[in-house]
Amino acid sequence: MAQEDIFNRKKANIKKLIAYGFIKKGDCYFYKRYFFDDAFYCIVEVSDHVACHVYDASFNEEYALIHSSLSKGTYISQVRESYQALLEDIVTHCFDDQLFVYNQTMRIAKWIEDNYHLKPEFPWKTN
Repeated sequence: MAQEDIFNRKKANIKKLIAYGFIKKGDCYFYKRYFFDDAFYCIVEVSDHVACHVYDASFNEEYALIHSSLSKGTYISQVRESYQALLEDIVTHCFDDQLFVYNQTMRIAKWIEDNYHLKPEFPWKTN
C-alpha cells in the first residue's frame, strides 16, 4: 500500500499531532520515529500535504528501496510492513476522516448535518 493511500481523505488534527509528539517548525509539523528494531527512521512532515521520508539509521541516508516496486524479498517486505504500520498508527491517532475531497462539499455536508442532523451515507462503498 502506498503512503498516498494511507493518507487519502484524511485531515490532520493539530491537537492530536502535538499530543502524539509532532513538533511545529514554521508552518509545518515534524515527527521523527525509529522503526524496524531502530535500523530505520521515518520523518513525517505535515503541512497542507503529508510527506514521509525513510532513512537508514546506520548511514543517515534516505532509503529509496522502500518506495521501489522492483525491490523484492523478505527483508524489504518486513521493512515495508513495519513502515506501513507506523504510518497507519499516525493516521489513527493524528488524523480525522475527510469524507469529501473538496472544501465546498465539506461545508455543504457540515451545513446539512448542523441544520438537519443528517450525516452522509455511502451504501455502495468502494475501496
